[in-house]
Amino acid sequence: MQILGAREFIKLSPGTFYVRYWRNTIEECFEIIDKFKENPKYFLDINADELEVLGDNLGSVCFSGEKEDNYIFYYDANIVGDACPSTTLYLVIDENELPNKIIIHDDYNNAIEILKDDIINIKNMFVNEIYKKYEDKWAFKELDKLSAKGNKIVDIKIVGQI
Repeated sequence: MQILGAREFIKLSPGTFYVRYWRNTIEECFEIIDKFKENPKYFLDINADELEVLGDNLGSVCFSGEKEDNYIFYYDANIVGDACPSTTLYLVIDENELPNKIIIHDDYNNAIEILKDDIINIKNMFVNEIYKKYEDKWAFKELDKLSAKGNKIVDIKIVGQI
């Protein structure tokens, strides 16, 4: 499990599991970093609404409550662009750290359980059948510009032991 800033996160492969922490201030990001340093296990309590599967800067998959969609929803989860890379952190989760099941709610607020194996199968389907890697060179250049302006949060990479 790792907490990454945008510069490190954008380098990861499609299919990476993550939770996004988009905050209003850098101070709020440092609160998350401090909490992660103190107790990474705290972050293992993952809600289905939070868990995402990385595609690239253009979009990722999140889990929805619609069975006809195989419980996935692709959206423009930008790392750079609509998102704010200076106040967003990413909790990167290895497959073996995923909970045995996640609970999502459909449009009628019915609870639906998705087992870990199904979560991994959905991720594999997304990466192998739907997603085609597109490297957004613009995003990498924008991160370079932010770093040149002294924005250090994008360079964060902390590995937590659980």
